[in-house]
Amino acid sequence: MPNFADSFWSGDYAGGLGVLFGKLQQGVAENQQVLTIARMRAEAEELYGMKLGDIGPATDRIQGGFGRDDGASVRKAYDGVRTEMEEASKSHKKIAQSIRDLVVTPFSRWCDAHESRVQNSQDDLQARIKLHDKQAELVKKLRSHYFNKCRLVEDIEEENKLAFQDPETSPKNKIPEIKVGDKEDEEEESLEIGDELYSSEQVKKMLTHLLQTIKLMFYQWRPKCFQLTGVPEKKQPLGRTFSIASNSDYAESPVVGNLSEYLAGWNPLNTQHPNETPGDRLRREASEADERYKQGVRKLDHLRCQLEEAIIEHLRYLERCELDRLKAIKTIILDFSGTISNVIPSLQSTVDKMMLYQETVQPLGDLRYLLENYRTGGFAPKVTVYENYYNSADEQTFGVDLEARAPSESTDSTRISVLQNTLSQLRLANIATLDALMTHFTRLIELTSADEAYVSQLANILAPCILRPKTETSMTMEEKYSYRLIRDLFTHKDAIFTELKRASSLNHAGSVDNRRPRAISTDESNRKANMEARQRAIIAAGGARSRATSPAPSPRGHRRERSSGPPPAETRFPVQTSPTATTDSARNSRVPASSRFSGRKPIGLARMSQDYAAKRESVGSIGEEPESRVGVSLTDKPMDD
Repeated sequence: MPNFADSFWSGDYAGGLGVLFGKLQQGVAENQQVLTIARMRAEAEELYGMKLGDIGPATDRIQGGFGRDDGASVRKAYDGVRTEMEEASKSHKKIAQSIRDLVVTPFSRWCDAHESRVQNSQDDLQARIKLHDKQAELVKKLRSHYFNKCRLVEDIEEENKLAFQDPETSPKNKIPEIKVGDKEDEEEESLEIGDELYSSEQVKKMLTHLLQTIKLMFYQWRPKCFQLTGVPEKKQPLGRTFSIASNSDYAESPVVGNLSEYLAGWNPLNTQHPNETPGDRLRREASEADERYKQGVRKLDHLRCQLEEAIIEHLRYLERCELDRLKAIKTIILDFSGTISNVIPSLQSTVDKMMLYQETVQPLGDLRYLLENYRTGGFAPKVTVYENYYNSADEQTFGVDLEARAPSESTDSTRISVLQNTLSQLRLANIATLDALMTHFTRLIELTSADEAYVSQLANILAPCILRPKTETSMTMEEKYSYRLIRDLFTHKDAIFTELKRASSLNHAGSVDNRRPRAISTDESNRKANMEARQRAIIAAGGARSRATSPAPSPRGHRRERSSGPPPAETRFPVQTSPTATTDSARNSRVPASSRFSGRKPIGLARMSQDYAAKRESVGSIGEEPESRVGVSLTDKPMDD
């Protein structure tokens, strides 16, 4: 019996789950309907009991009735009827209370909990599906960005090749000249400070004046510390650009130093790679885009696995919930019937009908009906494959394309003939993969000595992975073709794949032999003379007997096999002949034109048995060929001895 975990899958995950949750919400509505029946029946029973209880007081208010006659038989009958009314009132009130205690109260709490469980599962799966779809869209954008960066890298590499390519006839390279004056020009650059322009020398003077004029931080007790400890005071090293007087107030100040050290880390563009060329920048961006794309695909695959695991867990949980719901409805109907049958024997017929209805509820049958009519497909995960721009499959641990790993086949030209085996139409990579899988599973079955039940279950699980329809419908879900294929591969694995390998190796030789022209048989050299003699004998024999009698088959040394195909009018190669001469009219009246030419057999098919050929009529063979024919020209095959 199929289950939820293998029946509500679809390509986008939301389609199959939508069908399932639609049916589960329908079950929630069914619970409310059953609960409404029980609640209203309890209210009706209570109201009925109250009305029955009002009958006695209403009769007592009537004066001058049975109260005046104590010993009449009619009075006893009246009292009995009144007592039965009071007992009936108590019974119906008891029925109402029992229905509330045993059916309405517990089942209402269970219905609320069941609805909450279904809604929580639906919300959780919808949130996971949205997260997966969002990551899938992000992966598509990252892939497009990565491919664009790779194209830009290729473009700039092509431009560099064309730009720096040496010409075929180029003049001799000149020795570059070094101009010393450029450095002086660079030193004479003017600097703009505020609204004023200053030369380099003016800026140096200004900085020197600032260092000499503005007093730096001074430590009062620093000289005494050096004197007390006896440690010699560190002197200011000579600067590479300019020096100032050795003043203890600012000798150790970090401001004093080489000006180039402050300007070395100056980055006006505020970039991490200031000295990067455009080509290096594009290659770096392509590498970063590739890494982001890989991380995105890994995250998407992780989310997909988590989503599928969550779906399987929720489907199993929801299957138990649905089965419990059906069992609960069955129990409620049983309790509802029991409360009435235990109190009111007069309603036994009604109770029997309700018990009959209760017995007709089959939880497993309803569950099977739901699965057979509303399931959307088996579990078929779709892995997002990482696509490297340069078709490299090295150091790949996820999403490996089988075509990239499969060895190339150099004998594809030999596989041009028509293959009668279905598996021989697959690609070589698919055949090799199928062979490896079957080798593994057959070896597993042999080593574990698996029984029939295990082999059948293994074939059922493996079948949709090997062969499944493009679009699953209610009809294709019940087909057993994939299961039978797996069982045949388990049973006849060696014979099937040995034949495939042999056919693959001999296919080229067989196709060449089929195209080679057939040599003319030596048995056909005197065929025309023998047939003319035979026809003359038939005509001579026909004069001595009735024309309506067909000639009996005569023994011949050479005889062609009759075509094993359909009747002559529906042969594979229809032949249309021209009218023959008047001398052959008698012969043609006996022999139909369509039967004078047997259908040509397709190459490669087995010939029919000789028993059928022995029953062939002698007249229905080949007649004398006319001088001119219209239609297809046939080449006769050699006659068998």
